[in-house]
Amino acid sequence: MGVRAIVLAMLSAMCLTSAASSFNVTERSMAERYHLADVVLVGQALSAPTTISLRGQIRRAVRMRSLYALKGIAGTEFDLLIDSGFAELRVQCCVLGGRYLLFLKQVDGERFGTVNGRFGALRLEPSES
Repeated sequence: MGVRAIVLAMLSAMCLTSAASSFNVTERSMAERYHLADVVLVGQALSAPTTISLRGQIRRAVRMRSLYALKGIAGTEFDLLIDSGFAELRVQCCVLGGRYLLFLKQVDGERFGTVNGRFGALRLEPSES
């Protein structure tokens, strides 16, 4: 086998493996997430995940209600995008009625995505009485 054939075989193998490889999302500090976010709030899930159209692409979202704004304004209700198309950035959220601390970036109108992928939506467990 010639050098050219070996190089082509190596390049082909690299392309195939890189297309299937994934990347890790490193958890940022709370301060970094707060700084990067347009909006930080405590929100409550009003719906189960549904399918929406965003800029011609199908995405999954949960309708949320803003309970307490800590930074910025998201309005009283908004859509939280939980699937951006990248598996590593999917948000494992939201239980109907569950409350979450959300670090958000505005995507489009009343639609927001999380800062730092799954680390941008933190479930607030109800206190036990």
